[in-house]
Amino acid sequence: MSKTADASVGTPPSGVPDAKTEYPHIVRRPGVVGGRPRIEGSRIPVWQIASRWNADETLRDILETYPHISPAAVHSALAYYWDHKDEIDEEIEENRPDNVLAGLRADSNLVEERPGVFRGKTPEELARERA
Repeated sequence: MSKTADASVGTPPSGVPDAKTEYPHIVRRPGVVGGRPRIEGSRIPVWQIASRWNADETLRDILETYPHISPAAVHSALAYYWDHKDEIDEEIEENRPDNVLAGLRADSNLVEERPGVFRGKTPEELARERA
């Protein structure tokens, strides 16, 4: 794989490969979706598939949303979810929009320019705060 290869698939330029799990199609890698379990060859975390399933989406719905993912990969993600339900339910909760916004609003290095739109503070803003 070249040094310009997509870091979401295979072995990245850093040389750290995906860590396989006991579930076909499910891998982990530090620095990719926070090291959370995800569908191999993508950046789609297991929690995202489980969240859609819990929202009563069907396999067909999920595959229409992610046409590049195989039915087997979705089933594997759901099997992982059911076997690690507490862990994945916690990730679903962490990633609810209101919780993500609360985390962004609590980050002292960010400025909310308008509701839900954030940017990093400029060096000048950071220097003023330190003064």
